[in-house]
Amino acid sequence: MPGACFLSGDRVTLKTIEAEDIIIIQRWVNNPEVRRYIHEFRLPYSREDCEKWLPEARDDRARVDLLVCLENEPIGRARLEPFHTKRRAANLGFLIAPEHQGNGYATETAELLVEYGFTDLLLHRLEAKALAPNSGSRRVLEKIGFVEEGHKRKAAIADGEYVDEVYYGLLRTDWESKSKK
Repeated sequence: MPGACFLSGDRVTLKTIEAEDIIIIQRWVNNPEVRRYIHEFRLPYSREDCEKWLPEARDDRARVDLLVCLENEPIGRARLEPFHTKRRAANLGFLIAPEHQGNGYATETAELLVEYGFTDLLLHRLEAKALAPNSGSRRVLEKIGFVEEGHKRKAAIADGEYVDEVYYGLLRTDWESKSKK
């Protein structure tokens, strides 16, 4: 059962992750449709991996890790991970369960985290990366204003093949200009 509401949009709510939520996160990460585009996890991702991860995520004050919920149903996970506080920069990430993809939930989720990052955390810059064949995530990032900044050639594996990682950035000033229009 998702925890307290952290951010709320028109359709999705971002809530804190509770211990009982790790089962669904484990299921998403191990789903072949999801797994082919994420490579940060050791696979298969066990319950023990999840149980170890959650306290670390909660204790890290420079990190925001949330469940994406439709009403009270978890449909994904989203995160902001500040990696350089002096530069005021953070990494944005999101995952929407396959059965809920294609409905704009990732876009709304990413927009909520971008606004939170720039208005509440006063970040200067947000960064994100997506595997080249992950056209859905790339489209979301570009739609909300992220600019493609570079590639790491053949840096990850998707569906058994080496693929490029595509790096994106969004500056606070660019976001503010776009928001005023």
